[in-house]
Amino acid sequence: MSINYSVKYVIAAVALMGSGLSFAESKAEIVTADLWLQAAKGGYSVEFVSDGEIAGLQFDVQGLSVAEGQYDCGVGLADSHVANCSINSDGNLRVIVFSMDNAPVPDGTMVFIRNASPSAKRAELLTAARQAAAPTLSGVLLADAEATDVTPDHLK
Repeated sequence: MSINYSVKYVIAAVALMGSGLSFAESKAEIVTADLWLQAAKGGYSVEFVSDGEIAGLQFDVQGLSVAEGQYDCGVGLADSHVANCSINSDGNLRVIVFSMDNAPVPDGTMVFIRNASPSAKRAELLTAARQAAAPTLSGVLLADAEATDVTPDHLK
């Protein structure tokens, strides 16, 4: 059984007319998704969960010195989706995930980032890690199939 999302949005819009909220504002509150960066063995991973409404996403990883080939892009994505990872002009890893047919982005690992130099001594890596600020996500943008920004407030 498939759900007709157009009908769902019309019903939500009618129900919210009396609340004084616009449809776009209310829809952003309805969509539930989260994206976070966490330490993983040998580096970091960016994880994603959603209620199935997110059709595309973009984010930057700040605070890590990342080089080309030091990351696995879209490791948790279905074959129907594309993950584009690149180093932006600020030196941050930028990740864009989408599908050509606007299918919902599946939950999972968006990118795995390996530590900078596996040949460096462990003590040097630990010292560098202690001196560096914790990496963060920035520029997070989540969109639904109609290209409406539905980024939750806690990710903005």
